[in-house]
Amino acid sequence: MGENIDKETIKKILNKCGLNSKFDLNYKINKKGSNLSGGERQRISLARALLKNPDVIILDEATANIDTITAKKIETKIQKKFKNKIIFKISHNMKNTKKWKTIKIQ
Repeated sequence: MGENIDKETIKKILNKCGLNSKFDLNYKINKKGSNLSGGERQRISLARALLKNPDVIILDEATANIDTITAKKIETKIQKKFKNKIIFKISHNMKNTKKWKTIKIQ
């Protein structure tokens, strides 16, 4: 990412994305992420985006490959951490949008 981000901040984001149990700062990711599941890849992408601390966050099917319980935990943590940010959550599954201010487009 080309930025200096302290280790504690990285650990906190890994925790928010549900990655702290398997991943530490020395975990090796194989070429093309061959040693990662689809959900892990998705959570790593989310962690990278959140490390940038943007004013606007777009979650386009961001938890589609993650089990429902883990997805809810991650989304709750994101909503708390980024409560003063604008977050767009795009999902085909309307069950996943209950805790969000929702605009339905059909």
